[in-house]
Amino acid sequence: MSFMKIAAATVSAATLIFAPPAMSQCFNDDGFAVPGACCVNVMPTLPPFPGFSIPSLGACFDNCIPVSQWNVKIQITPPAQIFCDVFVIQADITGPTVLNPSTMIARYARTWEEVDASGTNLRQVWRFLVNCDFTYQITPLSTSPCPIPAVAMAGLPVHFIGSIDYARDCSSGIFSVAINLTNLCGDFMHNSISVNPISPNPNPTHMYSFVGPIPFLYAPAPVPAGGVRADAVRSVTYNLTASPLQWDCKSEVPVQLNGNLATVGTYCACAQPPNPTINAWVLQQLVFPYGCPGTTNLYNNIAWAPLLPTGLSAFSLGRYTGPIAVFPGNESISLYIGVSQAPDPCGTNFPVHIVTGVGTVTSSVGIVHSLAASAPVITNQFLDLEDMMVLIAGPPYIGIGIGGLFLSPMLWSLNF
Repeated sequence: MSFMKIAAATVSAATLIFAPPAMSQCFNDDGFAVPGACCVNVMPTLPPFPGFSIPSLGACFDNCIPVSQWNVKIQITPPAQIFCDVFVIQADITGPTVLNPSTMIARYARTWEEVDASGTNLRQVWRFLVNCDFTYQITPLSTSPCPIPAVAMAGLPVHFIGSIDYARDCSSGIFSVAINLTNLCGDFMHNSISVNPISPNPNPTHMYSFVGPIPFLYAPAPVPAGGVRADAVRSVTYNLTASPLQWDCKSEVPVQLNGNLATVGTYCACAQPPNPTINAWVLQQLVFPYGCPGTTNLYNNIAWAPLLPTGLSAFSLGRYTGPIAVFPGNESISLYIGVSQAPDPCGTNFPVHIVTGVGTVTSSVGIVHSLAASAPVITNQFLDLEDMMVLIAGPPYIGIGIGGLFLSPMLWSLNF
């Protein structure tokens, strides 16, 4: 049975596989950190996350400028577990522009807690990295390239990448949520290694985003940078031709000291002169060591057009502008895209990766519990990256690519 058939069956059955939450304390471990062990099979322990209806803001970018914005509502169902760290979430986006319902693939990344200035526990946050293909409802009044992408007007799916953060209030136990979804310009989504290659480029300067909850400001905002302060690398062993399908999660491998995320410059990755631009993209260089005890691997970027010369860039979406005490507060959001060389410490996955992910700089103080540090790490800068292995028609059913639905056998979580 294919992955998407399993996903559809799971959603229709509305079956959730979760451990019951322990509400006696704020922080609950997710089960991926196994002290004294490396690359052992694990199963996460997560609470039952609810569904949400999220007041959100859509935007159409041209040359990195948000030229059009409109209010939408994003509805998401509770996550339904497919594999140990892979979930599916049904999503609907409605407003002046209507996107047909889609199934998002959600890869669980990690968890942390947030405290206020006095050290009082405010909430625990769980992050999922997501991707989905949306189709648009086209009417006689539909306009392109804003707010509807040109490929959508042609009846093709539009691929979005981003994240969902669930936050549980320590006092009330009530969940909140933050979501971001972005479709990048055609140089990324429709290049020669895309699952949907198109030449000439159908949208050379346009990008599209949905972010919730509102209020949210689309404008360049801080992105993570600096010395790496823990956290972990995770991988899976998979065989999608086996019966039953194999997708075994391995325990966290610690990130070692001396890593760094350096900002090289700012630019607009989807610009075409002579149109004016703003520098909403941040070109960065990331390197850090990691490995099981007694071994060391190295994560390095690989230069790749249009991400020259480093091979890693962050698109600064903007920041939430709500009250600091209410999640997500004044958190800034950035969407990452890049290419890297990073060997699998558990020894099964190919070492070259096309990566995507999300960075946040929070308004609250974050506390991360990590095998890579002798004490909890205090930070307000988080970056989570995953590799993109797109779904393909035949064995092995996933392969390196971009621009379509993907699974992710490797994940890197970092603090700065």
